[in-house]
Amino acid sequence: MKNKKSKSKENIKKQNIILVASIIIIIICAIISITTIVKNNKNEQVEKNDSDAIHKEVLKDNIVDNLTISNAKITVNNDVSNFTAIVTNNTSDDYHFNTLYVTFTTNNITSKISALQDITLKPGEYETIILTLDSDVSETTKIDYTIERWRSNCYFFIFLKNYCIINIRRIGMVTIKDNKISPSKKVIDDIDIQIVYIPLVTKKGYKYVKTVSVGTYVYIGSIVGKSTVNELPLLSSVSGTVVGFENKYISNGNLVECIVIENDFKEKYFGNIGKKQDITKYSKEEFISLLKSCGISGMSGNDFPTYIKYETNNQIKYLIVNGVECEIYSSADNARMYKNPEEILECIDAIMEIMHIEKSYIAIKENNDIIIKKFLKYINTYPNIKIYPIQDAYPMGYERFLINEILGLSYDTITSKVGVITENVSTIYAIYEALKYHKPLVEKIVTISGDSLNNPANYKLKIGTNFREVAEKNHLYKDLKDTIKVAGGAMMGTPIKSDDLIITKDLTTILVLNNDNTKEMPCIKCGKCSEVCPMNLIPSLIIKKPKSFRELNINKCIECGLCSYICPSKIDVREHIKKIKEENNGRI
Repeated sequence: MKNKKSKSKENIKKQNIILVASIIIIIICAIISITTIVKNNKNEQVEKNDSDAIHKEVLKDNIVDNLTISNAKITVNNDVSNFTAIVTNNTSDDYHFNTLYVTFTTNNITSKISALQDITLKPGEYETIILTLDSDVSETTKIDYTIERWRSNCYFFIFLKNYCIINIRRIGMVTIKDNKISPSKKVIDDIDIQIVYIPLVTKKGYKYVKTVSVGTYVYIGSIVGKSTVNELPLLSSVSGTVVGFENKYISNGNLVECIVIENDFKEKYFGNIGKKQDITKYSKEEFISLLKSCGISGMSGNDFPTYIKYETNNQIKYLIVNGVECEIYSSADNARMYKNPEEILECIDAIMEIMHIEKSYIAIKENNDIIIKKFLKYINTYPNIKIYPIQDAYPMGYERFLINEILGLSYDTITSKVGVITENVSTIYAIYEALKYHKPLVEKIVTISGDSLNNPANYKLKIGTNFREVAEKNHLYKDLKDTIKVAGGAMMGTPIKSDDLIITKDLTTILVLNNDNTKEMPCIKCGKCSEVCPMNLIPSLIIKKPKSFRELNINKCIECGLCSYICPSKIDVREHIKKIKEENNGRI
């Protein structure tokens, strides 16, 4: 009997426990429900407050992947809306990320803008976001942040004593299928030209004062003009007689006055041309003087006088040789590297010795195996020169990107301030010929390509050669009815009105392409030009508000052409921006 009573009490006790537990569960569920309702209401209120905050130009702090984004503001200045914020690393370790995106929602339309790229923040460090908005601030309802972490790929050349291990950081470049001529294809030697035209104005607009007249006899390397802005002389590329002065087109599309020289084909040089066995045996002063007298300037498109780079009093630690050649048709540098790797290495070594440079890197596309193998055959002799494979992405050959990629350095004005000099690989070969033979820069390899030509190839041409004569002599044209002619690469080149174009030191490529007569459509505000811009600009807004060019940082534009390439409306964004820059020259 006692056992039954005892069991009955235990059952009652269990039931009471179950009842109490059920009540507790019901209470917890009620609390969760109430909390959820309150939270939703708060979220709605937060979104409303965010919207209000935007109007008040103050935004709440955010935490994104252990980064705090604070002091976010939207301000309006001269009808231009700017977004600013501070990004702080709250972790106890270094924090690396490829890109921080800020996404703005306006009228249910989302625009995603790259805010910061390729950043390393130490614990407690911060970076400032500064963005220009292409939207009506009053209609912006939501702002989000996303982080993209970068990945590293390691490359190790085990077949090379002088190996290098590198990290390639993906920084939002664009991979474009190229149409390059194989570097192993024979370079067509076409230097036997009857008439040459030596322009008296550079593509940058710098002028030369002519020092010859009709009837003057000149040699290869004779000074025919003196610069009004620097000490680089204008040289004749042939021996012969000055027969007149004519206007011809140059690589920027301008019609300029040229000295006309008739070639006598005697190839007589001005001064002594001889072979120097050891090209490291120059003083710095002798080296600079030789660069001047031989007329050496940048051959990758800028035509910058080379001697100026070496006149610096800054200690130069690194020489970067640019063999990336990221323009999709251009292959003149590839042809030069394929043909003359030994001479290029010898010249790099000489420059390092003369300038007391510690280390040099030759930047080549990572998938350019044929060129990399050419250099690997000889590079073991030079322990301080290394090959640095670069990701095949455009515009990875831009000087600032190369220096940052290889050395992790940034600079404001000139590279020598961070102990770096960069040279194009074709310019290096021109320096080699100056050091070895005292030979002036009077010829170069030019890519002549395009789908409207019979035989795309790399041509070795005299400076001053008229492209029209080369095209007619080699029967290049398929059909002249409807083509586009471009001086320079497809991305950064300039459309030209005529094939009456003169070969200059800066001209790398001439393209003749089929004209598909594509018409520009209105901008659809897709934001793609902003997404691909390597300088984090908003190209469409620069076009829309040209008077605000300073606030929109137009001076940062490198004219890479990605905005035009990506535009679904086929707007030539780059040309519009170039025009704005030209119209405001001196005020940027």
